[in-house]
Amino acid sequence: MAVKRSIRSNVNSEQLRFALDHVQAYVYMKDVDSRYLYANKHTLALFGCTESELIGRSDHAFFPPQAVKKLREIDQKVLAGESTQEEVVIERESGEQEIYWELKSPIYSDDDPDEVIGVLGISTDITHQKQLESQLIEAASQDFLTGLLNRRQLLKHLESAQRRSQLSGTHCAVIFLDLDRFKQLNDHLGHSAGDAYLVEVGRRISAQVRELDCVARIGGDEFVVLLEGLSRDLEEARNSAETIAQKVIEALDQPFADIEPNYTLSASAGCALFVGMQKSTDEILTEADEYMYQDKRKRAAERFSA
Repeated sequence: MAVKRSIRSNVNSEQLRFALDHVQAYVYMKDVDSRYLYANKHTLALFGCTESELIGRSDHAFFPPQAVKKLREIDQKVLAGESTQEEVVIERESGEQEIYWELKSPIYSDDDPDEVIGVLGISTDITHQKQLESQLIEAASQDFLTGLLNRRQLLKHLESAQRRSQLSGTHCAVIFLDLDRFKQLNDHLGHSAGDAYLVEVGRRISAQVRELDCVARIGGDEFVVLLEGLSRDLEEARNSAETIAQKVIEALDQPFADIEPNYTLSASAGCALFVGMQKSTDEILTEADEYMYQDKRKRAAERFSA
C-alpha cells in the first residue's frame, strides 16, 4: 500500500490534474502490478469508466488478450528501468483495428531514486495516420487504372521470386503481353472506352493465373504475368508457362460485348523462364519483351498473308 500512496501523492494536485486533462493524449499511471492508479479524462473516456472505477483494474478489463500480453511485456521493460517507445496494435473482436503510439517511463520512489514503483504512460491514437500511410503505400504500388501492380512493384516481386527460386531450384517465368491494335481502339472509340478495355483486360488476365502469381500493368497496353514455383525441369516449366499464356490469350480473344460488341481485341505474348539470380530483372523483362515482339510480327504476317 505504501507504493500506491507514494505514486498517488504526485497526482492529487488539482492544478496538475487540470493540465493533464487538457493534454490531447491518453495519460495514465500504473503500479508495479500494472494496475491503474490514475488516468486523465481522455483515457477514462476511452475506457468508458470513471476514475474510481478504474483504480486497481488492469488492462484485462479494457483490451483483448493478445493486446494485454503486449502491454504487459512493455510494462515489464519499464519496471526494469527502461523508457520505451512502441507501436501497439489493438485487434477488437469486431475485426476493427486501433493503433497507438505509446511512450512509457519508469516512476521512481522519492525515498529511493533507484527503486521503480510504477509506470507513466502517454499514448496517442495514430490509427487514422496509419490508414492514410497504408493507402499511400498501396497507391504507390498499384497501377492507378486497373489496380494491378505497377512496374516498380513488379520489379520488387521479381527480385523476391528470384531469391525463392534460388533456394528451391524451381523455374519461374515472366509472360510479357502487349495488346494488338490498341491505338486504333483509342482513336476509334475514345480514351474512356480504352480505359474500360484495360480494366477488363486486367480482370481477365488475373482470372487465368494462380493465386501465387502476380499480374502487373507496366505501360499503356503492356501487361506482365510473373509465374512462380514451376517445375525444376526446364521443359515441364516451359510447358506450364505456355499453357497459362495460351489461356490468357484465349481469354483476351473473347468479345468485349459490354464495351463494344463489334471490336475484337487480341494480344501478343512472349515468355522468359529463369532460375535464381542468373539474370537481372531487366534482362528477364527484356527477354520476354523480345519474344513478345517476335509473336507480334508473326501475328501481323499471318494477318497480311490472309
